[in-house]
Amino acid sequence: RKAYNGFLFWTSPLLISAATFGACYFLKVPLHASNVFTFVATLRLVQDPIRSIPDVIAVVIQARVAFARIVKFLDAPELQTENVRRKRNVSTVNHAILIKSANLSWEMNPLKPTLRNINLEVQPG
Repeated sequence: RKAYNGFLFWTSPLLISAATFGACYFLKVPLHASNVFTFVATLRLVQDPIRSIPDVIAVVIQARVAFARIVKFLDAPELQTENVRRKRNVSTVNHAILIKSANLSWEMNPLKPTLRNINLEVQPG
């Protein structure tokens, strides 16, 4: 099946050209060099974008899965927001993130924090 799909994928321009020219012959449509050249050039122009459609679909699916994982992570119950204090008057703040004297650990109730007395200030932008 995979070989059949690959064969169709790479021979489709030839098959489409043959079918179109065959239909023109049977319908008695005159085939002039300008018509044939225009058709072949147009077919060649749309060939590469059409061949890239499966890759684009795969990338969109991967992006959707990644976005769903990020949303799932950010909505996880382990992420506690009760320890976060938000400033009400944002216009007078000159930093985007401010951490003062924080003790951080991966464990829920550590005897000794992994990181102690952390100070971090991130400017906006």
